Amino acid sequence: MFNMERLNRLERQVHFFAGRTPGDYYAYGRWRLTQWFRENAPRPLDVDTPALLNAFDLDKLDAASGHTKEIEHKVVAHFKTRRAPFFFFDTNDREKLIALISDAEKAATVQKADAICDFTFTFRRTQVQFDGKVDWQCTPQGNVDWRWDLNRHPFFVTLGQAYWYTGDAKYARMYRAFVRDWLEQNPARTNQPNWTNVFEVACRVSFWIWSFYLFRGSPALDAEWWLEFLRGLLAHARYLDTYIELHVPNNHLLIESKALACLGILFPEFRQADRWRQRGTRLFQTQLNKQVCSDGVHAERATLYHQIIAGELLEWLVLLENNNAPVLPLHLSTFGRMLEFETALTKPDGTLPLFGDSASQDTLLRFSVTRAGHLFLKQQAATADGADEATRWLLGPNRLTTGQEKFRPAEVASRAFPKGGYFVMRSGNDADALYLAFDCGPFGMKALPNHGHADALSFELFAYGQTLLVDPGFYGTSFGETWRNYFRGTRAHNTVVVDDLDQSELMDVRRVYRPAQAKLLDWVSNPEFDFVDGIHNGYERLAEPITHRRQILFIKPSYWIVVDTLTGRGAHTFDLYFHLMPGAEIELDPLSKSLRCKYDNQAGLTIVPLVTSGLCAQVLMGETNPIHGWVSLFAGEKCAAPVLRYRRQVAAPVQFCTVLVPQRAGEASCVAVTPLAAESPTNRAERPLAIQIETETHVDLFTTDCALEHERKRAARSETGTRLSLVRHSKLDSTAVVIFKYGE
Repeated sequence: MFNMERLNRLERQVHFFAGRTPGDYYAYGRWRLTQWFRENAPRPLDVDTPALLNAFDLDKLDAASGHTKEIEHKVVAHFKTRRAPFFFFDTNDREKLIALISDAEKAATVQKADAICDFTFTFRRTQVQFDGKVDWQCTPQGNVDWRWDLNRHPFFVTLGQAYWYTGDAKYARMYRAFVRDWLEQNPARTNQPNWTNVFEVACRVSFWIWSFYLFRGSPALDAEWWLEFLRGLLAHARYLDTYIELHVPNNHLLIESKALACLGILFPEFRQADRWRQRGTRLFQTQLNKQVCSDGVHAERATLYHQIIAGELLEWLVLLENNNAPVLPLHLSTFGRMLEFETALTKPDGTLPLFGDSASQDTLLRFSVTRAGHLFLKQQAATADGADEATRWLLGPNRLTTGQEKFRPAEVASRAFPKGGYFVMRSGNDADALYLAFDCGPFGMKALPNHGHADALSFELFAYGQTLLVDPGFYGTSFGETWRNYFRGTRAHNTVVVDDLDQSELMDVRRVYRPAQAKLLDWVSNPEFDFVDGIHNGYERLAEPITHRRQILFIKPSYWIVVDTLTGRGAHTFDLYFHLMPGAEIELDPLSKSLRCKYDNQAGLTIVPLVTSGLCAQVLMGETNPIHGWVSLFAGEKCAAPVLRYRRQVAAPVQFCTVLVPQRAGEASCVAVTPLAAESPTNRAERPLAIQIETETHVDLFTTDCALEHERKRAARSETGTRLSLVRHSKLDSTAVVIFKYGE
């Protein structure tokens, strides 16, 4: 039977592969061949003790002579007592380091460690308690990412820190048992479930290295156990060196190459250590240069992966500095730019918008770069105050003091990051500041856009201590294509959808065909207002093409005006979405089509459309057929949340103009928006827009002109020849003040 959908899917795949380069085909073919051999001719990578000893340069361990048992004990003694290479802490600094950690943080870590000793594991807000033995293949509710988290072994670090805080040997004994059980249940075979994913092996290496330094002084770990651990570590290193994902030049290759380099730096006793260090360092440096935009944005355009890579780079720089190894100035400047972007993107409550494939928590989010980065670069006084537990462990007592000077958050203002495609508007630095982050960039990384979303011209909005309009997160890749593509699709974002189609054609749970191209037209920021103007071509593929242009004006420090102009041909269904956070109390006025909402902290938002004729306003929440009204703040978890949809079914061109007014707790929401007739000398297709925004205290007259050639315009009581203008009329004393004019 003829199936048009299957034919369209085949066409997209043909076009997708036709656009690849010979280098892409070579890397992909090599990977497919390697994958076949890994699955059908599994290679054992685990080693016995004689093979381990043969892998060492025994001269470096003072163990070149003696009988086998004597050599084994010399090897173990060397690793337990050596002073170099230096990690981030040393047993001699134990008291100084612990003094930097607050009692509350120590107690919280010990409590987590006690739960682990009770075989209770919590990842992605899902808790599982095992009955005395860990099931390393456990996948609760089908969430594969939970299994990956379990097998990354981040809890090894928790146990190690609890051991340092308390000196209680039970944490070392549990660590010993977990490592031994994992090695027995997960032999290093390329067809074993927890050895099939190279990226996960690299993640596990990082936690194993940290656990080595945390527990190496424990008398609870005997020589036989340490040899088992070192055999496992060698298997990880050889696996990474053999199967490193050269065909996945995104965060995978960065993290894998860094893990390989760290193994070479921190375990120089292995004969292959120089190769691991040199190869890993070369790949890491090359990929870092390729993957970070000139303005500091990681090229995958996913907040989570930017945070992870910035944290990995910080750990790398600290490690090099600790060992007096050369640090490339380019990498310091790259980290500085990444830190600058992350600081600017951070909302007043310290969280970040979940752009792209992002979640609020991840086992790889190990360091708060916005805190540790400023301290490392000495942009803040190096006191322990304000630094979190992970930062204190990373930077250590040699960089941090217990001084009384308080941590001062970095001063931030409205910023543009045009290469990365992000634009941040804010009214100040305090906790109640108003904030909006706008996405006008590419669909992820061009070479590998797996983590991008069809979210061009979307934004997230925050005010008075509360996220008011939210980016929905990514949920996960293991819950089916329908759910996956809802969260990365256009209608899950705060933007316009045409004919219920995504801006970019999503092929499966990772690939994309014909991604929408966004382009910045204008950005201006000053004390009176911020203005951004962007456009994308995602709907120009339609038989009757449509171009979406969005302009956002922030009138500081009060409210935003969002103008969406859709030009092209033909009649279409145009849907404008505003996604609210879970728990929002909402009230939709059927006459004005305005929506008022408030949250638990009583902060609120009023959404007021300019034109209501022919406008259908509807609130959707928790719908499943089709999917509407869901938010995923944590990977693997979704929550029903209200979404406001304004729908117009008309012929192009069409325009939405929406005013967004945040309110403080207890503040009344009295906003009226009225369209005004804007007169200009010529009859152009792109007509100027004039609106009146009335509050309890004043009336604002706003005019804007989308055309490239501006003309004089008259609207109500004002006349202007500028592109943007705002005149404020006071109700209290009848005075009129020009707030701003832009674009003479």
